Amino acid sequence: MKILIFIFLFLSWVGTGAQAQPPTIVYLNKCIDESTWTCLNKTQAAKREETREQANKACKRIKCPIIYSVDPIKFRGGFEFGAWKRKGKIYFSAMPKCPNARWILERLLRRK
Repeated sequence: MKILIFIFLFLSWVGTGAQAQPPTIVYLNKCIDESTWTCLNKTQAAKREETREQANKACKRIKCPIIYSVDPIKFRGGFEFGAWKRKGKIYFSAMPKCPNARWILERLLRRK
């Protein structure tokens, strides 16, 4: 019986140690979070809290590299959200309250 308890405690300890740390996010966005959304509406960028939440979900159970949070790329009247890898760095443009950009980040991180 003591051996079973020891095995259970050991496995639960190993399970908690295997979880990845929250990712490091470097914010390169033009806007600092504002409660009025005056600047954020111009760039359509997610707030830092939303970006952090989406990056945490994307990095679940993996060792995550440094993620650079950027504003979305503006093209032909629209905005492009998602994740890109350029020169070995991961850039992430989170869309407010939408998981599509997070899914792209997850696929990019699991592919590397």
